Amino acid sequence: MYKIILLPLTKNDIKEAALWYEKKQKGLGKRFISIVRKKTESIKIAPKANFLRY
Repeated sequence: MYKIILLPLTKNDIKEAALWYEKKQKGLGKRFISIVRKKTESIKIAPKANFLRY
């Protein structure tokens, strides 16, 4: 399993996005954070599963 490293700017962007979603609808910010965590966990397990090529 790989280790995910989120840079401070990334963490800040995620927090800001969660606050924005929370302003739109109560509970939506928490849901957004939950989805981000699930996606980062799936990347840790299989980082090449969603690999995009242009």
